[in-house]
Amino acid sequence: MKKYTPPAAGTWLQEKKEIAAVFRQWDVADWSASANVPDQLANRNYNSYEADVTVTFVKDGKTVVLTMGEHQYPPLNLKVLRLCVDDMRMIERRGVSNTMASAFAQLAGPQAPVVRDPYEVLGVRPDAPLEVIEGSYKALAKMRHPDIAQDDGAAMRELNVAYDDLKARRQAVTA
Repeated sequence: MKKYTPPAAGTWLQEKKEIAAVFRQWDVADWSASANVPDQLANRNYNSYEADVTVTFVKDGKTVVLTMGEHQYPPLNLKVLRLCVDDMRMIERRGVSNTMASAFAQLAGPQAPVVRDPYEVLGVRPDAPLEVIEGSYKALAKMRHPDIAQDDGAAMRELNVAYDDLKARRQAVTA
């Protein structure tokens, strides 16, 4: 199968505005998009960890965390996630959510990775305040960063997903 080539992406801010518009159409107010690097430029080479983008949102009381790092730079990964979210919105709008869930369950594909409990990943209790969660995240991020751990970034990606998940849960409770 030929690898998907997405359409060209704009800047990080342009792509963030585009995904915000999709979330507005879907009536999702609680969402965030984050990258692993502070400057999400299209004109430099990123490693797979740096190119990763995570979009977290709450829909119908459920937190959804999507991570994409398959493409060359963060704005392009954000664009692909926006296309994915828009597809999810349209599947729901067309009333075929259950049909699609059944179809995906029938497809023979790679097994989904085992997702550990985010509290376990961060080493915090479920009743920990956000400040404790943030502190644990920062301490673990220093040890798990691919430049320090000298690995492919899987541990850091797991940490980012867990942190984004717990942060979204806390923000949903306080909203």
